[in-house]
Amino acid sequence: SRYVFEYWTWPQTPPFEDVIRNSPLGEIAGTLMQANHVHMVMDNWFMREAGASNGA
Repeated sequence: SRYVFEYWTWPQTPPFEDVIRNSPLGEIAGTLMQANHVHMVMDNWFMREAGASNGA
């Protein structure tokens, strides 16, 4: 079993970047946080398979 992670994927993944730049998610996040601006700085993806012995 594995534990893997990846980061900074959104600029290199066109469908993900499209969601970041063109969907209403930034506005939704800003509303939830009561913020005037939202900046996508970094993304982190973690996957830990069932039974992985290494720490999460």
